[in-house]
Amino acid sequence: PTVFNFTDQTAVPVSTLRTSNILQITGIDTAVSISISGAGTPEFRTCSDATCTTEIQTWTTTGTTISNNQYVQVRMTSNAAPSTQNTATLTVGG
Repeated sequence: PTVFNFTDQTAVPVSTLRTSNILQITGIDTAVSISISGAGTPEFRTCSDATCTTEIQTWTTTGTTISNNQYVQVRMTSNAAPSTQNTATLTVGG
């Protein structure tokens, strides 16, 4: 896919569920695998629109597929220790 980056969230309250911005996945010709890993129990969802009003796959930790021009959003729980970050990795394609 075309390179994409979620907006970092800093100075967030500890142990709270945080939701990312919504990004469109482009630059792929066929459906590709999508998965997530990391700390803070990360999950993702795929959507057919830029506001995620219409979900294709609701929040999950299980890998699935995503197609060109679909959207993705991630969420995770912030770390319980102040000044310590949780990081998640979303893998789209290879």
